[in-house]
Amino acid sequence: MTTTIVIMGATGDLTQRILLPALFRPGCKGQLPKARRIVGIARREYSEGRFRELIWEGVREFGGLAVRREEWATKAGKLFYIQGGLGVPEDFPQLRLRLEEIEVVEATDARLSQNGHILRRVCGIDGGSDG
Repeated sequence: MTTTIVIMGATGDLTQRILLPALFRPGCKGQLPKARRIVGIARREYSEGRFRELIWEGVREFGGLAVRREEWATKAGKLFYIQGGLGVPEDFPQLRLRLEEIEVVEATDARLSQNGHILRRVCGIDGGSDG
């Protein structure tokens, strides 16, 4: 099963300095399954390429990893980005469509430590816990 993690506010300082380096650290050491994707959503007008560069900079600077650019290319292919706001319900269908696009064949286990109820509402998923 593939896990997709949705990060709201994905271009912020906390995401770049702490969250994404922490998510990539175990993966770079072979301690996480390869079947994992990350979808970032934020208000900034970034392309997926610019978002991947932002995360690359954070992983290099704050992740404590000696990741080579070639290794990063594989990992970056599992990073996706859409522009949207948490407080803008009109952006939710765009998130849902993007998730459907990248999860065409596989079932998804979306886990969030916070705001899980929002993702379930956006994607039309009923029930479950937020943790």
